[in-house]
Amino acid sequence: MSFSFATTAASVRRAFSLVEVLVAVFVLALGLLGLGAVFPAVLRQQRIATETTQGLSAQNAVAPILASNANFRPGGRGWAALKQYVIDNQASNGDWVAVEPEQKVQDHLGSYILPPASSDPDPTDIYLPLAQRLYPLPLSTSGEPKFVWDIVARLSGNPLSPNYPDDSPILVAIFLRPIDTGIKNSFRQGANEPTRYSLTSTLIGDPNTPGQPSLKFRRNPISVDRSGAPTFDGQRRRGSQYSTPIIVNITGPGTGNGPQNLMVIDDMVSAKTNKDVATLLLAVRGQRFLDSRGYMYTVTKVNDIAGRARTMNFDPPIVEEDTNGDGVFNDSDFNPIIFLPRSTPIKPYIFTADPITP
Repeated sequence: MSFSFATTAASVRRAFSLVEVLVAVFVLALGLLGLGAVFPAVLRQQRIATETTQGLSAQNAVAPILASNANFRPGGRGWAALKQYVIDNQASNGDWVAVEPEQKVQDHLGSYILPPASSDPDPTDIYLPLAQRLYPLPLSTSGEPKFVWDIVARLSGNPLSPNYPDDSPILVAIFLRPIDTGIKNSFRQGANEPTRYSLTSTLIGDPNTPGQPSLKFRRNPISVDRSGAPTFDGQRRRGSQYSTPIIVNITGPGTGNGPQNLMVIDDMVSAKTNKDVATLLLAVRGQRFLDSRGYMYTVTKVNDIAGRARTMNFDPPIVEEDTNGDGVFNDSDFNPIIFLPRSTPIKPYIFTADPITP
């Protein structure tokens, strides 16, 4: 018996060599790296677009919400109290002052509490509850809150005027910010199963009401750590605190013959943020800031020295305007500036209010 072994081209399949396999793996890895680089950029653009769209709706709602509080309607006590608050917080020279929310009184956590103006015959404090600074408004049909807004103000009159600050209106900036995305709202109390609360309850729930989180489980809408850096978790304990806009003095533009769009942080006005952290938070492309006159600028370039952010370019160039009327344009005409710890595409809402006729 004989056997015939016929070999044809179709029946022979050459295995891939090791080099070919390695090349294929390398190409695949490059492709995955490319996707890994593209996806975060796409997600970031989507987040910015969403924040911008939702932020515009929220911003349009701020004025009606503020006016819903009787103290902040035209002629309301709140505007005079806000001016008094600005003066009392060492801002007679025109500095921005961020209103600090209450962090100790349990019944008013997160609320603005403004003492009445010295000329106000009514001795009671003015309250702006945290619930009125959230958007959408708590318990509305629009779902859980996504944004919180903060008030910053300064005297807008001329410090050299003989009637300053008595006859000065106030320049008000309202900053709208996304609520921290890492806020925890599921907590274990003792040996019990974890209890999950709504975001609204975690932010404004009354600890004395059954079914609401206890005081230690309450969270801030936005928090920073001891250095002033964002925590993104709304934490109120372990050194964390409510995140207010950051106020600093800058130097660079308007001095000598240097460029009018280059700056560096000179010193801090905000006590809760250290200078190094403030520099890192300001040195972000796209970060917006306001000067003392209410003009808005955007950081366009960050210049590192020895691996650390030092100077920043911004656009448009500084507005040359002798604000205080001393005949010279210098740092005092635009300082201090104010910005948010976390950059956001939502522009601040700026207006002038007169305590007598807002």
